Amino acid sequence: MDSFRSIDANAPVGRSAARPNPALGQVRQIQSEGYLKGDAPELTFRGKPSKYFAGQIQYTLSRTYNNTSGITFFPANSYNPFSDWGRSDNDRLHKFDLLASSQATRFFTFGVAENGQDHGIFTLTVFRRGRAT
Repeated sequence: MDSFRSIDANAPVGRSAARPNPALGQVRQIQSEGYLKGDAPELTFRGKPSKYFAGQIQYTLSRTYNNTSGITFFPANSYNPFSDWGRSDNDRLHKFDLLASSQATRFFTFGVAENGQDHGIFTLTVFRRGRAT
């Protein structure tokens, strides 16, 4: 799936801190070449097990990977933006949904909706002697 991303069209080349055009600073070039891929099998039960209760339970096991986090995202290397492939910011391994309703009387229905999911990913960066590792 194509996604937006930005690159610095005037990024320093190699280990040099000099930009190709020193008269300009960062030059944002917006591209639609970002890529997102996800797989998500879902297991759903929907029914009315009794006269007074109806509902739906759904469990999703998913993985989502991409090489961009949107139009404001800059890759680590603007000359090789495809190297940033990894788990997406919206990747959630487990997701659980519950929708239930109970009709206590002919004129009153009580409903409940519950959603649970695991937390997203995080990145730990350790700085040693002025370098990120």
